[in-house]
Amino acid sequence: MIQIKKIKSSSEKSYEELWDKVRVMNCGKTLSNNSYHQIVTDFFEKNHRINFLIKAIDEEKSSVILQECHSLKGASSMIGLIGFNDLIESIEQCVSKKEFFNKNALIENLKNILNISKETFFKYNQGKE
Repeated sequence: MIQIKKIKSSSEKSYEELWDKVRVMNCGKTLSNNSYHQIVTDFFEKNHRINFLIKAIDEEKSSVILQECHSLKGASSMIGLIGFNDLIESIEQCVSKKEFFNKNALIENLKNILNISKETFFKYNQGKE
């Protein structure tokens, strides 16, 4: 069984563990910091795929989980959110190999890493807009 590391608090995950600093900097230069910050904000606040994934995990719909993971991996990779990307890859592996996972713990972990990622991004990039 693949172990999915549980994330409890922001003290357990640093900005460097969650975000690819080089990609974040390059996105800010390519798009402008304001545009990049808006894309990241939209990822956290307007990305319905995260809710679709949570619902699919809760309902144990393997094909939907894989579909949403694929989409979210692309989006999170594009913005440099590597910590979330790692969790998504672990979910994909579990589902693809038909391995057991605790859906409630996984959903909690998913929400936690998203909250921590958002918190660390805006804390670290404050004033760079």
